[in-house]
Amino acid sequence: MSLPFSTLPCVSPPLPPHGIRLHQFANTVSRPPRSKLSRRRIRGAKSTILVAAAAAASANPSSTSSTPPSSFASSSAQVDSFADALFDIQDELLRAVEELDGSGARFLREPWTRTKGAQGVSAPGRGLTAVLQGGALIEKGAASVTHVSGALSAARASALASRGVPGAVEGAPYAAAALSIVFHSRSPHVPTLRGDVRVFSTGDPSSGSSTSTSSGSSSSSSSGSSSSSSTSSSSSSLASFGGGADLTPFVLYEEDVEAFHGYWKRVCDEAEEEAEAARSRRRTSSFSGSASSPASSSNSSSPSSPLYRALKSSCDEYFYIPARKEHRGTGGIFFDGALSKSAENENENEAENESENKTPSSSPLLQIDGRAFAERVARGWLPSWLPAVQARRHLPVSDRQRQWQLLRRGRYVEFNLLYDRGVRFGLDGGGDVDAVMVSAPPLVAWEHRAGAQSADEDRLMGVLREPRDWA
Repeated sequence: MSLPFSTLPCVSPPLPPHGIRLHQFANTVSRPPRSKLSRRRIRGAKSTILVAAAAAASANPSSTSSTPPSSFASSSAQVDSFADALFDIQDELLRAVEELDGSGARFLREPWTRTKGAQGVSAPGRGLTAVLQGGALIEKGAASVTHVSGALSAARASALASRGVPGAVEGAPYAAAALSIVFHSRSPHVPTLRGDVRVFSTGDPSSGSSTSTSSGSSSSSSSGSSSSSSTSSSSSSLASFGGGADLTPFVLYEEDVEAFHGYWKRVCDEAEEEAEAARSRRRTSSFSGSASSPASSSNSSSPSSPLYRALKSSCDEYFYIPARKEHRGTGGIFFDGALSKSAENENENEAENESENKTPSSSPLLQIDGRAFAERVARGWLPSWLPAVQARRHLPVSDRQRQWQLLRRGRYVEFNLLYDRGVRFGLDGGGDVDAVMVSAPPLVAWEHRAGAQSADEDRLMGVLREPRDWA
């Protein structure tokens, strides 16, 4: 339930004449899975959704879609441009999920705008909350966009500063945007999917609100790409991107978890390969005509997969319940602090590194384009989940399996209320509590001294206590 910059409340439009655009999610990563089983399952899932989308489009020729809230100018044009992209991605995702569910249930949608803070606490902004309840596949699902701007409170500044966020001091202007999703499956055989992408920008209060310019507020919706030309005019303003995706199973099917992690490893590998290719092009351009031009080589496709390993480790570390000494699920990827790249900034950084005999940052996260990667992650949520959905959604469910699912959902709620930074951020903002808690599961159970009662439940608890390398 990570709703980093949250608040939200909720109206359900019919499908548009063009239907959904699932292929924009499904084709995010071009390299096919290594497993023949996974390849068949993903191919079948794509076909099922696309056929349903075509049928829905033909059945609703005069449908229209709802529009997101009107544009909102924050203290950062980079944040504003990314927020526009998030509204587009959210709209596509909602339509795809409605067709995947197949029950006719629709997301309840409500755009919201806030022109001033509540009692001087909440930040002005806009957003759109979407909630689906009572579906055939999804018992409850939420996908919400938030776009806010304001001045940091003392509590928020302290929390951000403790994580090393630059410029996080009381009174500093900030802007933030996020898209958060969670799909709580009806069947315990289908894992819960959670994901979010976000951007956060802070500025120096002594210089006033940080300003930035942009060639436009619209952004590319193509898979894994970014067309932002935003540049901050204040050196004290920095926009950083974060997000991720993780799986919470109730019945452990190891091949499903392996396919999920394999998908995200390929996402990370492709981001590394693209970053290395971009660096190679710049090196070639810088040294063109020189005999000392270095030969470019890429190690981004090596088995070590430094970006995936780093993000997988961060996910395992974050989604941990210390009081229970167990992890919330089987993980995925989780990142924070990725920066958006531009050719201009890259050339300046490389020139500085060369002049001071420095090597580029060793952090794999800082080698990639933060915004492009965040958009790619958002478009990967659904295809990373589809194989498990297609393989498990129609399996029979016993009473014990359902009860076990509700007990494990209790752990989900415990993590969100006790440890999740996004929930704390949302509640500290003084916004709508229901909106902050929108991604909570619909039914939950707690039993005194509840524990595993079967070999299958023991197997799940084993990997929750000791995370495994899945890819």
